[in-house]
Amino acid sequence: MKYKVIVTESAARELDEAYDWLVARTAEHAPAWYNGLLDAILSLQEMPGRCPLCLHVEESGRKTRQLVYGDKRMPI
Repeated sequence: MKYKVIVTESAARELDEAYDWLVARTAEHAPAWYNGLLDAILSLQEMPGRCPLCLHVEESGRKTRQLVYGDKRMPI
């Protein structure tokens, strides 16, 4: 069963900003990181339940899951 993955406009902007930030620091790795992130997001169509529910979500009545991607040791 496939699930619908929704990337909000604000999330898409943040993805683009993160990509631009990474390009400025390591242009050779940015495309692979970005494509891997998109693949990870789209993988939620198959098994969204593998990711934990978000604790801080708006009162939309929807279950929102959190997918962590990348090296969490990387400084922001």
